[in-house]
Amino acid sequence: MVRIFSRTWASKKLIDHFRFSYALLIWTLKACILFFYNRLTTGLHLQRYVRWLAWTTALTYLVVFLTLSCGCFPIQKNWQVMPDPGKQCTFKTQNFYVVSVLNIITDTAILCIPVPMIWMLRADWKRKMGLSLLLFPGVFVITAALIRVVMSLSANPSALNVNRWGVRETIAGVICVNLPILRPSKSTMRCVLLERS
Repeated sequence: MVRIFSRTWASKKLIDHFRFSYALLIWTLKACILFFYNRLTTGLHLQRYVRWLAWTTALTYLVVFLTLSCGCFPIQKNWQVMPDPGKQCTFKTQNFYVVSVLNIITDTAILCIPVPMIWMLRADWKRKMGLSLLLFPGVFVITAALIRVVMSLSANPSALNVNRWGVRETIAGVICVNLPILRPSKSTMRCVLLERS
């Protein structure tokens, strides 16, 4: 009895931390990008779209949170160890579908924000293409989300496989969101080099 209680308590804590941390990280990265785009579009007609998308993204996170929390009913079965609560409460394919669909839809909508700004620039075609290539990591993150779902729901789904692909997707997302900051511009590098000499 004590052993079952300790397993149930550990299961409850692990599920609370791991299940929600993936979604929280992904949607926090979306919020970072949207805050950046909000500042970037100040005074432009696109700012209304950015703000609308921010509210929509917050709403999708609420839907994801409720799906993760209430995907198994009664809720106590979420962390039940014995007897086996069943496939609906252990593997939860509905979570994959809801999280993935909302993740991909919001990522695609966020990716559409800078496209009109780039093409409205008064710059030559090569410069516009170069700036458009900076959006490629966003396409990579969407692809990583699709691969995660396909690989997680493949012939032999397992928690290990799900977690591996989830970690890969979050790492790709963190890198892609921070890529513009990690790549300093040439003028910044020149200033740093001139100050040192």
